[in-house]
Amino acid sequence: MKKVIAIILIVMLILPIVSCKKADVVESESPTPTASEVATPTSTPTPVVIYPDGVAHDGVRPIAVVIDNQGEYPFPQAGLSQAQIVYEFVVEGGITRYIAMFWEQDLALIGPVRSARDYMLDFILPYDGIFVHNGGSPSALAQIDYEEWIDSLDGTKDANKIFEDITDNPNNWQDTYTNSEDIYAYIAKKGISLETDLIGHPEYSESPIILEKGIDAKIINIAYSAISFSTYMFDEEKQLYFRNRNGETHTDRNTGDSLSVTNIIIQKVNNATIEGDDSGRQALETIGSGEGYYCTLGKCIEVTWEKADENSPTIYKDSDGHEIVLNEGKTWIQIIPTYVELLIL
Repeated sequence: MKKVIAIILIVMLILPIVSCKKADVVESESPTPTASEVATPTSTPTPVVIYPDGVAHDGVRPIAVVIDNQGEYPFPQAGLSQAQIVYEFVVEGGITRYIAMFWEQDLALIGPVRSARDYMLDFILPYDGIFVHNGGSPSALAQIDYEEWIDSLDGTKDANKIFEDITDNPNNWQDTYTNSEDIYAYIAKKGISLETDLIGHPEYSESPIILEKGIDAKIINIAYSAISFSTYMFDEEKQLYFRNRNGETHTDRNTGDSLSVTNIIIQKVNNATIEGDDSGRQALETIGSGEGYYCTLGKCIEVTWEKADENSPTIYKDSDGHEIVLNEGKTWIQIIPTYVELLIL
């Protein structure tokens, strides 16, 4: 793995990183697949849609937690390897932040938990998610207060007892964690329902799908900025992407394991710095439509996305206009500004 990482870094230094438009994508030759225990992929999705263990499913509200990704203090984060769906967003100052979504998971630690941004709600509301955060931007807190039906567990308010600092350093503001036991105890105490009629989750195929019309996607590098970038490297034998964060293997504090991903959705959005915001907070256009990519099992296709309003799910479609069906496994959704440098090989 260290050798692979070194090769990736050399490639990143030598090759100019370009916007991943159809004409600009650098393709690599497809290696001969190695034998694995994974079922042989099919070229088209089965009509049977399933919700297997460990993925989003009907009738259950997820827990959606804002997780820090600034600098080295929060690394390794806790819970990302166990989240069924993870979103990554740009915030301010070239840094990013995650929303980790859990359906009925038991986790000893989740975090470090940070503050909310209003555009995060655009991806949580369609799931009827229970929002766990530690404060938020003025616009995010105003929206949460205005829409009283949003269930928010805010560490700066009465939910502070479900959070704890895991270090004794008073200057470390990136060490606030929670856990599933305390979250669910608080939910029960407040009488918050865990059931929902909303269906905002993706659909999963009963059999693995390979994107035969797609380009090779053995390496995916996403550079939000010089201080926040990630790389996915495809393992042919395990049929999984393993994730690097800022040039290092991305691991989980709970397990010590490297983060592995089956599905990667890259969604391009317009963004701008909020006028008059001294912190440089961002406004992201997550409602409307745009372009992106879907990568799985070492292949990648162009997709479009559309979202009617804040409560509607984001729909991803292939070039034929069909809504994509995911392969069973963990999914990371990279919400990237249109200018972000993207390399797919």
